[in-house]
Amino acid sequence: NRGLPVTIHRPATVTGHSNTGAWNLDNFLCRLIAGCIDIGKAPIEQMSFDIVPVDYVSKAIVYLSQQPQVIGKTFHFNNKWPVKSIDIIAWINAFGCPVQQVPFAEWRENVTAVTKQSTDHPLYPLLSMFQEDVVGEDKSVEIRKEYSVVKTEEALLMSGIQCPAADRALFDAYLSYLQRNGNIAQPTDQNDFIHSADSRH
Repeated sequence: NRGLPVTIHRPATVTGHSNTGAWNLDNFLCRLIAGCIDIGKAPIEQMSFDIVPVDYVSKAIVYLSQQPQVIGKTFHFNNKWPVKSIDIIAWINAFGCPVQQVPFAEWRENVTAVTKQSTDHPLYPLLSMFQEDVVGEDKSVEIRKEYSVVKTEEALLMSGIQCPAADRALFDAYLSYLQRNGNIAQPTDQNDFIHSADSRH
């Protein structure tokens, strides 16, 4: 209203680099993955995560900030295909880190027990978020409708910048980064993982 040029950029959950896997280790999802791997358990309840790799978000915002015609507009940086928790757990197991799915209440008890022993545990800072029971309803469809990426894709069309799919290849990069940095243990069978990775190329 005062004549200042403003553009709004609204990213979803920003995750690690799509190629290197480099990730903010204090990120909620990053801590959740590392913590579940550490205790070997994850909630069986279905959840969806709308994630966007940091390299996509940064490139897109830098590009759009240099386009005078987009001033005054709002851009959402969401993934058109939110990743489901059941897929993430399957990819973690395929990577070689065994994680069993258990009811939320049982998982929460395990988290409470392990964090009492160590405040350095990845899940310790998240304890307050696990106090309420999970309501099994999946809101991902409503979220996608509310935060459409159509305008963002149209504005980025000429740049060639696209949001990477939240698939197994992306999570292999993330898990490899966490493993290299000592945040998760070595896969139980590294040879199987290497063979699996090679078979995708």
